[in-house]
Amino acid sequence: MNRISKVFLACACSVFCMNGQAQSNATWTNDFSNAGETLKVVGRGTCSIADNVFRSKGAYAVFGHPEWKNYSFSFKARAPKNAEQVQIWASFRNYNRFDRYVVGIKGGLQDDLYLMRTGYMGTDEFMGVRPLGFHHVPGEWYRVKVEVCGNRIRIFLNDEKQPHIDLVDKNADLVPSGEVALGGGWIETEFDDLTVTPMADDALKNVKVAEYQKKATPYGERKQTPPGTGFLYFRQTGSAHRQPHRHHAGWQLALYAGLSTRQQG
Repeated sequence: MNRISKVFLACACSVFCMNGQAQSNATWTNDFSNAGETLKVVGRGTCSIADNVFRSKGAYAVFGHPEWKNYSFSFKARAPKNAEQVQIWASFRNYNRFDRYVVGIKGGLQDDLYLMRTGYMGTDEFMGVRPLGFHHVPGEWYRVKVEVCGNRIRIFLNDEKQPHIDLVDKNADLVPSGEVALGGGWIETEFDDLTVTPMADDALKNVKVAEYQKKATPYGERKQTPPGTGFLYFRQTGSAHRQPHRHHAGWQLALYAGLSTRQQG
């Protein structure tokens, strides 16, 4: 091989590597405006794109690249307005069909945020559950953002500055990398504005582990209504708000202080 050929080959390899690095460091987005997009579906349910949203029921679709390792991904989701309740499920670091992290917002009577790591041959692990602090309703969009960096996982809801879940997975090497996925719940769910942004390996090194918390209701400011009414009154800024009594400690602690107009309704 002559000198000119060697120089040309070296330049070509350099350009290819630079392009590959630029692509791996670029933000990846999907606004689901392409109804003809071919979906990589897992499960026997349905997944589709229509009217600029992605819909799933009983199955999930995988997006992105298997080599993704440390990244932040976000999306908004809702249950249809006529749905029985809200169930929002997604996953990240989908290393394979068995090994992945799953995050879920569970509605109905519980209103909780779940995180688990699924695995093959007994390597799955339930990572945690946190009360949402509000009751989510069908037809309303909710934003979810997940940061996964090394063995650290942080999950944010809506525009909150602190994560609802912030933890370290000592067995994170079981799911070192993988795509993201939307769907998987038994109730139809709509998704939009999927964004994945790479993170530096040490992005969370100096970030203290801290989770979002609601202040508990001060004793004496919570009043029980007459027996049989099934309601509790919560005093806030000089007025009382009538809320259904839910038999869930997280719900009761979250009802006081800082409720928005939407959450009060």
